[in-house]
Order: sequence, then structure tokens, then C-alpha cells
Amino acid sequence: MSKKITLFSLLLALWGASSLVLAHTIITDQATEGTGLYTGFDITHGCGFEDKPSLPVIAQSVAFPTGPNSAVTRMDTGEAISLGDVLIGGMHASGLINPAIIQNRDVFNATEELRDETGVVRGVHYTDGELQVDLDGVLPFRVSGVTFVEESCVTKVRARVAIANWCHHREGARRVDVWIARLTPVFNDERVVSIDFWPTLTINRDLTTNPLPENCGEGYEVAVEPSDEDIDQYLPMPGFIPGI
Repeated sequence: MSKKITLFSLLLALWGASSLVLAHTIITDQATEGTGLYTGFDITHGCGFEDKPSLPVIAQSVAFPTGPNSAVTRMDTGEAISLGDVLIGGMHASGLINPAIIQNRDVFNATEELRDETGVVRGVHYTDGELQVDLDGVLPFRVSGVTFVEESCVTKVRARVAIANWCHHREGARRVDVWIARLTPVFNDERVVSIDFWPTLTINRDLTTNPLPENCGEGYEVAVEPSDEDIDQYLPMPGFIPGI
């Protein structure tokens, strides 16, 4: 019980310090190289559109950037690179940033992990619940520590996570909020997709124990995000309408 209280005390403190919580579904914390992290998805509002009142969130789906075809890019140049050049073990483990979902029934009673044939968690579906529109909800998960390649010039990995908050089973602009930054073949309704915004888990290099090489200057950041195919496979939920 004390561990649970400590976790949610931390989440609530970070919630209070965040400037984004009033606008988007976010990931509450940042990770540091070599250290595991308990964090969570913070649902900050229901599904609204224009002047219509918001509807409560009744389900959530998540797709992680843990597949072999996830996009890895330098954020300063947009150049595609290999995760193996950034994180130790990244060349052979697409699921290196591998989340562990924590059972919690504060918002949803049912949680289903979606794993691929290698056992890597690719997504999660939360159902059987309802979040009041005037309250926040936090869905906890854990990530293990990773180690940056010593010779790399990377200062941060920004793991972008696709999230959909589902509010009803009918058509309409208030059926879902989709946090994926772009349209996909399945999620093609611009009324419900958060163009140019990703919920992001930031992993910071420990520059004290693993400083940048002298030739790196200030270094650069790397983004990892799920492909359109992975989003369209793991984010839809039975009974809900993803697109138009």
C-alpha cells in the first residue's frame, strides 16, 4: 500500500507542476539513463468539440514505439538513424523501451496488454470504466533503464506514444481524442486527431556518468515513434469508430 501511495503522490506532484495538463493527454515524468521509472498516462479531459460539452472517457488505447518498423530520427535534421547507434542493445531489440503495465482500477476495471510474437508489449487497451469530465485520471506503467552508446552524440531520446481516448461508440467529432500528431489511413478524421502533438516519454542521457564526446558540441535529440501500420494495428478498439 505504501508503494502505491508514494507512486501516486509523485504523479500528483508532477501533475501540479506541468503546464500542459490542462490541454492534452501526456506522460507525467521523464526518465534518466540507467534508472527505471514509474510514470503514467495523464488523461486531463473528456472528448469535446467546438461549443459542445465534453463527454467522459470510457476507454483508452495505446500503441508504443516498440516495433521493428518504428521510425528513429534525428530531431535536428530529420535523418533516419538506427536505434542501435543510440542505445546499447538497440540494434537487436526493437522493444528495448519496453513498458510494463501496472494493474490499477482507479479509472478502468479491465486492462489488456497487446504483445507481439517475441513478447514485446506493443500496445494496451483499457476498458470497463468512465472518467468524470471534471477529473484527471492517471494510468500507471513502468519502464526499465536504458544506456546510451558512449560514442553517440545523443542527449535525449523522445519516445512518442500513440494514445486514443474513446468517449462513445457512435459517429461524431466527440467520439474520440486521438493523440498521434498526424493522420493515418485508419485514423483519418482531422477533427479528432491532435496534429503535431505527441504524448512523449523523454529519456535523458546522464551527462555526468556518460558525458558527450568532445566532438559532439551540444549534441542532438532523437525521436522514436510508431509507424502508421503499428498505430492502425494496435490503436483501434472493437466497437469504436477510428476514422471516417
